[in-house]
Amino acid sequence: MSDAPLIVSVSGIRGIVGASLTHETVRRFTDAFATWLPEHARVVLARDTRPSGEEFADVVSSALRAAGCHVIDLGLCATPVAKLMVLETQAQGALILTASHNPAPWNGLKLIRDDGIFLNARDGALVEEAYHQQQQRTSATEGGSESIDADRVRDIYFDRLLAAVDVDLIRGARLRAAIDPCNGTGGLYAHQLLEALGVEAHLIHDEPNGDFAHAPEPTPENLVDLGRAVTSAQCHIGFAIDPDADRVALVGENGEPLGEDLTLALAVQSVTARRRGPVVTTLSTSQIVSDAAAVNGCPVLLTPVGEVNVVDAMLAEGAVIGGEGNGGVILTEVDPGRDAALGIALVLETMARSRQPLARIVG
Repeated sequence: MSDAPLIVSVSGIRGIVGASLTHETVRRFTDAFATWLPEHARVVLARDTRPSGEEFADVVSSALRAAGCHVIDLGLCATPVAKLMVLETQAQGALILTASHNPAPWNGLKLIRDDGIFLNARDGALVEEAYHQQQQRTSATEGGSESIDADRVRDIYFDRLLAAVDVDLIRGARLRAAIDPCNGTGGLYAHQLLEALGVEAHLIHDEPNGDFAHAPEPTPENLVDLGRAVTSAQCHIGFAIDPDADRVALVGENGEPLGEDLTLALAVQSVTARRRGPVVTTLSTSQIVSDAAAVNGCPVLLTPVGEVNVVDAMLAEGAVIGGEGNGGVILTEVDPGRDAALGIALVLETMARSRQPLARIVG
């Protein structure tokens, strides 16, 4: 793994800290992004819980301010929340320090445009070219910086999220759920989410310290601890969140992992039960999502793989819900991208509406 190269793509960069990902590469990529932004742009900066994030955030902030940008520093923050804050602060973009589901030695940068959505292929290619050419914007005046109180950020996010689900319905179902945020940013929101929904919470690995208790990708082999938590507390369901909280996988009441496509399928059931309209997902997503949409007569639009393709199509088609089959659920009225907490809330709503065991719902 130590020989793994720096991965440079339209969505950002990822690499192993101290090997392929260094202060210099982070600075150069930030410089490249700054050349793409308008002059004196306001830029949101956020990071997941990886230990290297704080020092890299200092590098990013310094480079942005040197380019004349004003930095809005959110500190530890989930990716979907950071995207929402781009809209709330009327920023021109965002840089999010995260390697998503990659192992602990990794970190990276995700690039966000002014509508809170990932850069598309064309704009991402421009930033990538600027990176390889070592382009840099200089400013006669250094930009400033500010931070926003974490409680205020959380309140803004939950106002949007809870308005998108039937809270009373979920509270009335008296559900029990286990959540494993894998010591990532999902731990910043998990307990408050379940409390707001009236769900009895059983959390494991929820300290947001970046000391991942297991490999962070929410795949079946990494859900063993969550399965045990579900069965020991007799929970109705378990949720596994990746480190930057944009994907969620499910564990059934028997402690066994369920397919990742089921996250989106159950969320689609929830939304289309009360709102009719197009559903957008990717060509790689399984038929189970289309089947869920068909129950309520909703058409499905398929896009190429990539969150930005899904979100752009959702906005163009007026979709009621979208997402990807890797556990990513999207409601653009909440935030413009995949959102684990949203996925959790919508799955719980489906369970509350059906009043049936999860095994019967998915069976």
